[in-house]
Amino acid sequence: MKNETLAIRNDPSKWWFWGRWNQCVLSSALWHRSLHIPALKELGIKVQGDEKILHGNFYILKADYDAVEKTLGEQGVAWFQRWFDMYENKITHLDSYKGDFDGFLDALLDVRGLSCLIELADHWMVKELQQACAEKSLSYEDVLAAMQPQRKTLLTEFQEGLHTLGKGEETEFVKKWEWVGTHAFEGESLTRSRLDDVLAQLKNKKEVQNTIFEIRDARLRELIGIGKQMAFFRSYSIEVSNRAIYRQRSEMERIAESRGLTYLELVELTDLELRACMRGEAVPADFRNRDKRFGYVGIGDEIEAIYGSALDSELALHERKVERVSELRGTIACKGRVIGTVRLILEQSDIPKVGVGDIIVTAETLPDYIIAMQKAAAFVTNQGGITSHAALVAREMRKPCIIDTKIATQIFKDGDMVEVDADNGIVRKI
Repeated sequence: MKNETLAIRNDPSKWWFWGRWNQCVLSSALWHRSLHIPALKELGIKVQGDEKILHGNFYILKADYDAVEKTLGEQGVAWFQRWFDMYENKITHLDSYKGDFDGFLDALLDVRGLSCLIELADHWMVKELQQACAEKSLSYEDVLAAMQPQRKTLLTEFQEGLHTLGKGEETEFVKKWEWVGTHAFEGESLTRSRLDDVLAQLKNKKEVQNTIFEIRDARLRELIGIGKQMAFFRSYSIEVSNRAIYRQRSEMERIAESRGLTYLELVELTDLELRACMRGEAVPADFRNRDKRFGYVGIGDEIEAIYGSALDSELALHERKVERVSELRGTIACKGRVIGTVRLILEQSDIPKVGVGDIIVTAETLPDYIIAMQKAAAFVTNQGGITSHAALVAREMRKPCIIDTKIATQIFKDGDMVEVDADNGIVRKI
């Protein structure tokens, strides 16, 4: 890399920690290029788009985050509606796509780019809501708890379908919702045995009592309206993407077989490498080294895949020292208080270990966690905001949830007995 590129790369103050989502190379590579889609430019979002993906830890330039936050703060309701209309059109196109796989990747990339904007806007929304609530002496947690997606998401329909499922309808139900449990190009699909497991947990479901506020302040009403749409699209776009990708699995398996690869090997290629592979070009000699522990550093036009000691060095550059404590505070996403055993989810392979009554502790929940979340008693996340999956599902399932603890996955370990006091926003070892 050039000297100026190295200077940016090696200066942690230039980078903003976006979040942690451990995904395969193909999925990560699409996120890596998502800030460059034309739709963002059409919306006036001007970013350089440099990004680091280090073993699931995502970083973008702090200047890019500041630019997005500034743009959002300057816009009115009409701009947000234009964004949401564009987003819905891209999602609909992806969901109904029937062309070749190369075009499917383009459609998926468009949705990913607008999903990036939702993720970044979530942080802006948290700040705006907290400020507005403070000015009006309202509880931010209560406003957050009252904010539901503007429309039903697919997983809300799935949950409702579970409650109305009649005897003898299980096979058709599994066929319709087979993609549930997958995330992007990975995860386990819904099976009859997994459905039986989910149905067994329904007896523990509590009825949701939504909080109703009379909001008189125009700015706060405006923010809540935007937030409700963000909450819907953040979940819906991921769900539709997961369903659309699942529909493409047989085609991806065919492509993999034609090139002498397995499906799991195919998803360790970037989208650009996969496209080249489909044109008959050779796969990179080192692609099998990536496995699940890899990194990508993309600055300007230069993109470098790293693993092993090079990845360790890059991670060390951004490492945060964590003081060992016995309790943490976070934001209340859904109130309640329970005691249970920690089940730490850092990889998809960790999901099946969650049992009934366990406490899920993770960076952020994703749609493929849904069956584990049915079993768990509470959720605790490092990240999260107004539109986070954990917050939305917790309110739907009426389970205690504390988000945005920053470091829960570094403090708590598998087997720890903890109390999740989501009435006060505290998680403590006992």
